[in-house]
Amino acid sequence: MAVTLKYGILCDYAAIGARGKAIAMHIFEHFMQPSANQEHPLPAFAVLAKLECSIVDGDKHTFTIKVIDEDAREHATLELPPHPFAAQGPGMPMMGQMIINISGVRLPFGAYEIVICEGSTKVGRIGFRVLPVHQPGS
Repeated sequence: MAVTLKYGILCDYAAIGARGKAIAMHIFEHFMQPSANQEHPLPAFAVLAKLECSIVDGDKHTFTIKVIDEDAREHATLELPPHPFAAQGPGMPMMGQMIINISGVRLPFGAYEIVICEGSTKVGRIGFRVLPVHQPGS
């Protein structure tokens, strides 16, 4: 069993609580930008991801995060340090939770994905859109 993405969300704030539960505030899937004429930096946000793998896959994995558009062009890449996975119980897969804080990415309007990769293998994707702010009277 390779590493698989069980869920991934974009939010304003994410943390792991004292008992290992994920905390996310202000979950979203759209960024609203004021102008179509230029790229604007996206506000700071967090990616919260839950990943699973078999115990035979080991307890540390190294991931790369890529922001790609609908034409598969890369707009940003982030190499992450090795990430630990922990056993959940007998007969259950190992689990890892990641929080990745992202800021300063500049994107034009369109559809995008945050792709989580381990080496050349795509583990999972989290989709989002950059949309124009609706102007009154337009």
